[in-house]
Amino acid sequence: MGIMDVKTIGNLTDDCRVRQTNDGTTVANFTVCYNNRKTQERLFLQCSLWGNLASALQSYLKKGTQVFVEGELSVREYEHNDEKRWSLECRTRTIQLLGSKEAIRNDVAQTQANRMDNADKENSKTDLNDLDDEIPF
Repeated sequence: MGIMDVKTIGNLTDDCRVRQTNDGTTVANFTVCYNNRKTQERLFLQCSLWGNLASALQSYLKKGTQVFVEGELSVREYEHNDEKRWSLECRTRTIQLLGSKEAIRNDVAQTQANRMDNADKENSKTDLNDLDDEIPF
């Protein structure tokens, strides 16, 4: 099927899954759930994020995170138990983490804390006002 542009806002249904291709390119895969408030229906969009952006954002793409995604939409047809099924997929060009600046800062601070050695955790503290340089957008 053809490719078309898509823009949506939704929440991640799970933490992103990151892998490397054979040529060393980083790929982050995640699912965004869009809730239609009028019909109460939910749409699940499989997304892929490639290259440096995938590397930079992989630790921030966690379950429940609200994101704005823009990219190329395609429909993939496959068979499951001899039944034809379709999946919406988006090759993401642009992604923006949404939510309050404080929530994003807290996520960055938590990620940095997780990366420290146990010995360093006792001796250093992260100042939230210094995190503006660490936020990758």
